[in-house]
Amino acid sequence: MKIYHKTIIIICCTVFILSAFLLSMSHLIILRSFQDLEDRMVRKSVEQALGALSSSIEELDSIAVDWASWDDTYAFIEDLNPMYIRSNLVDETFINLRLNMILYYDLEGHLVYGKAFDLERKMEVPVPDSLLHHLKLEDSLSTEPVRGLVILPEAPLLLSSRPITRSDGSGPVKGLLMMGRYLDDEEVRRLASVINLNMEITGFNEAPTDVRGALTSSETPILVRPLDGRVTAGYSLLYDIHGKPGLILALTQPREIYAQGLKTVSYFITSIIAVSILVSILILKLLERMVLSRISHLSSEVMRIEERGDPSLKVSVSGRDEISWLAERVNSMLERLHLQQEAIRLYNENLEKLVEERTRELIRAEKMAAAGEVSAMVAHDLKGPLQTIRNAVYLLKRGAKEPGPLLELIEGAVEQAGKILEDIHRDIKGTLNIEPVDLGALIRNAVKEAFPPPKISVSVRLGEGLDPIPLDPSRFRRVLDNLLRNSLEAMPNGGVLKISAEASGDEATIKITDTGRGIPEEALKHLFEPFSTTKDEGWGLGLPYCKRVVEAHGGRITVESRVGEGTTFTIIIPRGGPPKIGPP
Repeated sequence: MKIYHKTIIIICCTVFILSAFLLSMSHLIILRSFQDLEDRMVRKSVEQALGALSSSIEELDSIAVDWASWDDTYAFIEDLNPMYIRSNLVDETFINLRLNMILYYDLEGHLVYGKAFDLERKMEVPVPDSLLHHLKLEDSLSTEPVRGLVILPEAPLLLSSRPITRSDGSGPVKGLLMMGRYLDDEEVRRLASVINLNMEITGFNEAPTDVRGALTSSETPILVRPLDGRVTAGYSLLYDIHGKPGLILALTQPREIYAQGLKTVSYFITSIIAVSILVSILILKLLERMVLSRISHLSSEVMRIEERGDPSLKVSVSGRDEISWLAERVNSMLERLHLQQEAIRLYNENLEKLVEERTRELIRAEKMAAAGEVSAMVAHDLKGPLQTIRNAVYLLKRGAKEPGPLLELIEGAVEQAGKILEDIHRDIKGTLNIEPVDLGALIRNAVKEAFPPPKISVSVRLGEGLDPIPLDPSRFRRVLDNLLRNSLEAMPNGGVLKISAEASGDEATIKITDTGRGIPEEALKHLFEPFSTTKDEGWGLGLPYCKRVVEAHGGRITVESRVGEGTTFTIIIPRGGPPKIGPP
C-alpha cells in the first residue's frame, strides 16, 4: 500500500475517532446539561403543583378559622339555633366556598350538626359514613388545629378542623368545626388550570410499584422519570393527616428541553464533522505537496537506478529537510555500493581459487570420516558376538560339564560376526538380502544367544503367522541383538525381560519390554540419531542402525519409556516383505 493511501486512511480514522469522541462527550456533557435543566424544570413544576394544593388547603383552613372564631357559631354549638342553619348553612354557602361538608362537634366528640353537599349536582347529600367512622376511630377529638388529607373511599378529602371560640378568640372552647373539600377530578382540574400544568392525583396503591418504591425509599420528596423520548413525568408523595402515604401527585410535561438538547448536539456534531473533513482535505493537500510527492519522486529515482543496476547513478530531490537529507544519504550509499562492488568482484576471483583448494581438502576429509564411521559401526556390531564368545570361553575355563552347547554358541557367534562383516559390505553397496524367514525362530535364537544372566527373568511369547516373512535375516538379527543387549544392560541389578511377537492382518508386531532404569524424556527425542546415547561407554550407533533397517523393510520402530519403570520397543513390519527393496 502506498504512503498516499495510508495517509488517507490515517486521516479518515482520525476524523472518525475524533467525531466518535466528540459525540460521546457531547452526550455526556451537553446533553446531560439539558437533562439536568429538564429535571430542575420538572421539579419546579411539581413544587408549583404542591404549592397550589397547599394553597387550597390554606384557603380551606382560613374559611374554617373565620367560621369557628365567630360568636354566632359559639352560640349555635350551645343552643342549636335553627336561624343559624337557615342563614348560614344554605346551598349557596357550599357553592361559593367550594365546600363539600361542614361538621360541628361538641367537646364530648358527638356530632351536633353536619351537612354534606354535592357541588357537581348542586344538592345536599348525606354525610359519608366513611368519614364519620374515621372520626370515631380517633381516641379523642383534639381541640388543636388540624388540616390536611383524609383518604376516603369516595374521594380524598381536604379537611380543616378548628376549635370553636368567640370572635375575639376567647373561650372556653365549645367544640370543633370541620370543613371538608373533596380532592376529586374537578378540583384537580381546577388546580391544574390555575398552574397551567397537566396534573393528576392517584391513590398510593394505584401508582406503579417502582414509583412507590422510589418515593418511599428516596430522601428527596420529588421523583423525576422520563417516560419516553417525548414525555417526562414528575412525582411527589402526599401524606394524610396521620403522616402515612396517602396519594401520589403526578405531572407530565413534553420533553422540549431534551429535544432542544438533541438538536444542539446534532448541530454540534455536524459542524465538527464538516470542519474535520475540510481540515483533513487541507492537510492532505499540504502533505501531498510538501511531503508525499517528493517521497514518490525519490522512490521513482531509486527504482530507476535499481532497474538499470548501475550504482554510479544519483538521485535528485529539492528542498532542505529530512527528505533531501535522505536523498543525500542514498547517493552516498550508492557511491559506497559502487566501490564495494568493485572490491567484491576482486574478492570473488580470489575466493573461487580458494574454494577449489578447500573442496579438494574436504573430499579427502570426507573419505576419512566415512572410514571412521564404518570402523565405529564394525566395533559396535561385533561387540555382541565377541561378548558371547567371551562368556562361553569363561565357562569353558571354569570346567563346564557339557562343553557342546558352549562350543555351539561360540560357533554361532563366529558365524554371526562373519554375517555382520558381510552386512557392512552390503551396507556400503546399499542392498538387502531378502528371503523367507521364520521370524519366531529368529527371535528365539537371538534371545538364546543374548546369554541373559540368571538374575533377569526372560519371557518369550510368540503368536501364529510368523513363518514365513520376507526379510533380511542377518540385518534383522542385528536389530534384535541390539535391542536385547540394550534391555539387558538397562537391568544391571536384575529384572524382567518380555519378548512378544504376533501377526495381525498384513503386519507383524514385535515388542521388547524391560523393567530397567528407563530413558529420560529429553533423551527420547534424539534416541534414533547417530552418536546419541545414554550409556557412559556407548557409541550411539545401534538404535540408528535398527531404525534404518526396519524402515528399509517398510516398517517402523517406536519406543515408550518411563524413568524408573522400564522401556518398550515396538517393531511393526509388513508380512509381505518390503514394498521396495533398498539400502538400510
